[in-house]
Amino acid sequence: MSGRQESEIQEPTSSQIIEELQQAKIKAEQATEAKSQFLARMSHEIRTPLTSMLGYADLLSDFDLTIAERANAMDALRNNGRHLLRLLDDILDLSRVESGQLSVDRVLCRTNEILQEVLRLMKPRAEMKGLSLALE
Repeated sequence: MSGRQESEIQEPTSSQIIEELQQAKIKAEQATEAKSQFLARMSHEIRTPLTSMLGYADLLSDFDLTIAERANAMDALRNNGRHLLRLLDDILDLSRVESGQLSVDRVLCRTNEILQEVLRLMKPRAEMKGLSLALE
């Protein structure tokens, strides 16, 4: 190899390597923080329907409940169970999207139905804390 060819091949300098390592470290820290925030949010999202389900299960142990009240509690248990299952399915779908095994499509949704479901899930918890929850 001639002297000219050797001068055209440039090795990264120490400062360039250090800069690249620092950038990689920052990206890794940001990814770790994003995952930590995601796990904290998911923990909350999973605990909410589980807490509601436990509340309704406790309510069902009350022998003074009417048939209608028992049916309402059972419906709430089923709805919370379905919500929890959808949440876990969404987490699995997100994992598939990130790994390239699933593509995302935009679809229309019925916002009012979603809000009604959130109200149905959260109202008992709010009432247990002496709060009222309504949808306007």
